[in-house]
Amino acid sequence: MLINHFGSGTRNFTIQHNVSGSGEVNITVLAFNPVSSTSNSTLVMYYYGINGYQIRGPATLSMYNTTFIYLCLASNASHPMGDIDITILFGDGKVTAIKLNSGNVSLQYPGLMFPHEYQTFGDYVVTAQVTSPINTHNYSTEVEILEPVEDIEVFFCFINMNHLKLHIEHIYEKNFYYSEMLLK
Repeated sequence: MLINHFGSGTRNFTIQHNVSGSGEVNITVLAFNPVSSTSNSTLVMYYYGINGYQIRGPATLSMYNTTFIYLCLASNASHPMGDIDITILFGDGKVTAIKLNSGNVSLQYPGLMFPHEYQTFGDYVVTAQVTSPINTHNYSTEVEILEPVEDIEVFFCFINMNHLKLHIEHIYEKNFYYSEMLLK
């Protein structure tokens, strides 16, 4: 683009240009007149916003076992996204955070592994918050932590000759549950 400048003094102007592709873009400005010329360059990094990440973990796990949450970059993700911050919120108040470049090979399948041990049984939503200089995106998965069954006992008695009443006790590590069934 050529812009003519007449007279003395400083002139400011803005040029808009759509960059095709991504990565490093070298911008050079050249100024000249019949007796002299000068130029200046700068390197600009053009990044895509956060896209194409996947989070996964086991759907169900017993308490006191380490669960492994994986975060990976899908093959159809647009690159590069630059330096990113990853924060894993495990849903029980515990958090893990790291910084790395989005091109890091550890993000390829199976992905970065984040180990965690839940101390209480229940349903948890695990969220990976991925942040770049451009944007932030959250990816979530659910994990159900179950209390292991330690034992089961079955008792029965006859109510009458046509009915059988079953009393079933499920004994867990820390809790006791029972259920009753009436069989006809």
